[in-house]
Amino acid sequence: MASNPEPATDAIQSYCEAVKRRVETSTGKKHDVYTAKTYISKPGDQIIYMVKVHVGGDNYYHLKLTRSSAGHLYKVQLLSLQTGKRLNDPLQL
Repeated sequence: MASNPEPATDAIQSYCEAVKRRVETSTGKKHDVYTAKTYISKPGDQIIYMVKVHVGGDNYYHLKLTRSSAGHLYKVQLLSLQTGKRLNDPLQL
């Protein structure tokens, strides 16, 4: 079961930064504004996150990410990207 929405932390922002190039490639847009705002997570073998990212104006993306860890290292992968979102659109895993 997914958690309730929480304010994005520095760690969540760093996960989003790790996939920014792939997001820009997928959307065909460069983003000067790219700020994680809120997120939900679902624990498991790999933690899955759905993150609301502000990309300027009234525009937001929902990024579905997974983070796997091996010791103190981790790898973040972009699982899916939803564009055309707004501030009040709910995050859903």
